[in-house]
Amino acid sequence: MSEQTLLPKPHFTLRQQWLLAGLTLLALALRLYQLPEQSIWFDESLSALFALQPLPVAIQSMLQEGLHHSPLYYILLRPFMAGGFNEFSLRFLSAVLGVLAVPVLAQLGRLAANPRVGLLSAVFLAANPFHVWYSQEARMYTLLILCALGSMFFFMRTFDRPRYYHWLALALFTAIGINSHHFAFFIPLVQFIFIVVTLRRHHALLIPWVGAQLLAALSLFPWLLTVLDWGQFYLSSASRQTPTGYDLLQTFWNFSLGYTGQLTLFVAMALSIFLGLLIWGIRFLYRSRYGLLLGLWLFIPPLVTFLVSLRLPTYLDRYISLSLPPFLLLVAGGIGSIRLKALQWLLLAFILGAMLTGLYRVYYDPTVYNRADWRGVGAYLEDQAATGDTVTLWYQQYLIPLGFYYHGSIPLKPIISFDKVDLPALLPAKADSQRVWVVIAHPNNSAHLMGHCQPFDMEKLPSLPAAKKWWVEHQDRLSQVKEFPCVRLEIYE
Repeated sequence: MSEQTLLPKPHFTLRQQWLLAGLTLLALALRLYQLPEQSIWFDESLSALFALQPLPVAIQSMLQEGLHHSPLYYILLRPFMAGGFNEFSLRFLSAVLGVLAVPVLAQLGRLAANPRVGLLSAVFLAANPFHVWYSQEARMYTLLILCALGSMFFFMRTFDRPRYYHWLALALFTAIGINSHHFAFFIPLVQFIFIVVTLRRHHALLIPWVGAQLLAALSLFPWLLTVLDWGQFYLSSASRQTPTGYDLLQTFWNFSLGYTGQLTLFVAMALSIFLGLLIWGIRFLYRSRYGLLLGLWLFIPPLVTFLVSLRLPTYLDRYISLSLPPFLLLVAGGIGSIRLKALQWLLLAFILGAMLTGLYRVYYDPTVYNRADWRGVGAYLEDQAATGDTVTLWYQQYLIPLGFYYHGSIPLKPIISFDKVDLPALLPAKADSQRVWVVIAHPNNSAHLMGHCQPFDMEKLPSLPAAKKWWVEHQDRLSQVKEFPCVRLEIYE
């Protein structure tokens, strides 16, 4: 297959433009549906905290959490929180950024292959369970995806007719990305590797590309100076485990159907079809001038993260979500390259059906797609805890999400040191009818589950030995357990 057969048509037809507009509205509806339904979990509570604090205080809070908390997303979030905290306003920015990615991916697909592949890519992104989930989470992952799309789109535009505004736009999207999440550095890495591999054909791109990257890097200077003034340098990751080869399959599963953890016959069949279409799409596009770039964009972020995680665990699907667009585009290319129309429609119907099944679970399956119900915990404590009771938190960090929902008169007391805590010391002097409420969040050790907890298991809880010892020693005083999604209330008397 020659490059000529893959040259893009210059524009979408009027009918295709209307279809793309409809897909964008559909994406908006899917991302706004049940947007405030679930309580915010811990990471979202950080977003809310940083957006509500005075800016100098927020900057200090970000620095205390680590360098991975680049400030731009939280600054963009501040106007949405001007009226105070509520889940809809908090998550609306992520939803809008997720919607904007749909037409941008369509344009990138048109450029990489043809308008039909662009539209198919947009359909898949609009209904993708993984993307919808993170479009409904007050974190920067949809911004990361959008920046990757924008930067790659304008990078591709420079292949034919480079203009200074293409490089400026590339620098802008790259700058927004690297100021929002540290994994956005994969964007220039992929582009650099592509230029080096194809240097004979694209040597003219090297100097202006370096200039665009330097311009993007300049935007980091205010944050770097702030970090240097702070004087502490560390990155943190929610990942706790060294990945295995199976993790790569689970990422592929997440990008396709939304990961559930149960490898059923239907899931295996669906993943096989996705894999076949991905391979067919790579075959369809590999001779085009954009095929290698798409392949590098798809494979470099997960593979490099996987290798780094063998020494320093950082492998989380949400971190490498910027590889989702090329995956969907190549799957769309696989369908678009099939000559039999009936088979095309059959495969399209199956892929959409599989994605919509995953999307249904996102909305209605709390056993897989759930967030810690701090809202329910706060309301229950306000209703049930009586004067004289003590409410204590297993970790001090729980004060942040619970503080957005709990407004009772009993103060929250985090356990600072389990070595120095004795249950009778928590109970008031007259403890015959008074209780200690202990708040414990469920463990979260999955790199793939989009729901942010697992069944309660003290052995898997990332606690200090003293904490587990404390818990075992006081089980004879445990009188009641109240379970909420991802949060456990234990009542001691």
